[in-house]
Amino acid sequence: VDVRRSGTVLGLNGDIGIRGLVVTPRSESGLPQSTLRAERAVVRTPGLWWLLRSSLFGVPKEIPSRFGFRLDGAEVEPADGAVASQSVLFPFDLAGCEPAMTPEILEKIAGGPTKPSFEAMMTHARGNEVLLRFEGALPGLVSTDGEMELALGSGELPQQVATATLQNIRVTYNDHGFVDKRNAYCQARAGLDIATFLAQHVEAASQSFAPMGLKPGAAMTQSYAGFSKDGGTLTVVARPLKPMPLAGL
Repeated sequence: VDVRRSGTVLGLNGDIGIRGLVVTPRSESGLPQSTLRAERAVVRTPGLWWLLRSSLFGVPKEIPSRFGFRLDGAEVEPADGAVASQSVLFPFDLAGCEPAMTPEILEKIAGGPTKPSFEAMMTHARGNEVLLRFEGALPGLVSTDGEMELALGSGELPQQVATATLQNIRVTYNDHGFVDKRNAYCQARAGLDIATFLAQHVEAASQSFAPMGLKPGAAMTQSYAGFSKDGGTLTVVARPLKPMPLAGL
């Protein structure tokens, strides 16, 4: 990838602050040709000594005690001819109403431009256990936070992560106004009363599991139906019956 920035600040704790970040995959990389922009980015490292040692002698092969990043004011620009999409960090956001969220629809729902943020942090205390925490937010609409427990594989650093297995995962969605604004937008769009739209929305959300051979149970459907009507907080917890390869998540 090609990386440009307008400025960089080094913190005494080893964090690297970057202003005006622009990341563009090269055509031969095989990556999606979309440009990532962020008003501000922070790379969180284990500390200043780790950073200096890595700069001089290369990144150590052992898993760092902590590593992560944060993006503020982030947006993704699709390649020429591609359709822009927008995530609101919300499950089944426009199901039964629109095929996909776009920046234009999100701006209509939010009543103006949004400034998303995202943060992920990996911590490693002992053995092969790693905890990955993440959170994101669209102020005035939604926030989400969660964590994944991983067991690292064998070998050196890249191979350890590539062969990691998922032990469990938790994701919590917090509504800060998105549900009411989404429902109002979709009611007007489809010309339906609230009860009819919500029934249509829940059914479309349930049907989205079908390509994976899954069917939500009655308790799950009922919980989501209440959340899609009243907002609040929705927590999803998954505990695989046996360790699951991270690549299969």
